[in-house]
Amino acid sequence: KKLIGISVDISHELFKVVEFEYKIEMLPWARAYDIALNEENVMIFTIGRNANRENLFHWIGKVATVNSVLFSSAEKSIEVRSIEDLQHYTIAATTSDLRHSYITKNLGLKSNVVSVNQYSQGLKMLISGRVDLWAMHEHVAQHIRKREGIQGSLIKPAFKLEAISNYQSYIALSHKSPKPIVKLFQSAYKSLESKGVIREISNKYLN
Repeated sequence: KKLIGISVDISHELFKVVEFEYKIEMLPWARAYDIALNEENVMIFTIGRNANRENLFHWIGKVATVNSVLFSSAEKSIEVRSIEDLQHYTIAATTSDLRHSYITKNLGLKSNVVSVNQYSQGLKMLISGRVDLWAMHEHVAQHIRKREGIQGSLIKPAFKLEAISNYQSYIALSHKSPKPIVKLFQSAYKSLESKGVIREISNKYLN
């Protein structure tokens, strides 16, 4: 399947500016994260920027403001009014993803979480009734749903994880990447931003 999305389109534009050869691969998040942590000249997207990750990557540019949402099946009557209610449900979350870490560690709900390697796995488990909730980035969830050919009426937002919402997702380079290359990409992003290209791409998907 052809990869599409805000971060994919922005990365294509970045590479046009810097004129480097590149190949985009879709990998399980935990594997992609590990590669970006340990190898040089690796671009990773999208990745949430937070205090724990600040010095682990070189941050190229913002992709979107992220809301973390727990989705439920439209066929189920699930009511989540507070964090405490989550202990009654099973939750699909992607390994090494920010939402997985928050739910298992910060909320202490490790026994409620079903860990998956691919974002789409969580959606499929939700639709099939194998889990009650799916933890996902609000906009990415809709992109994955469309890519998998699943009707929007089949899922609904059940609860917003406020503590990990309204944060910034980014395109980043691995920390081992040479500084001149990092500066080149950061400069390319600023150029695209000043020309309105970043905004145009975002509007294409979010409006």
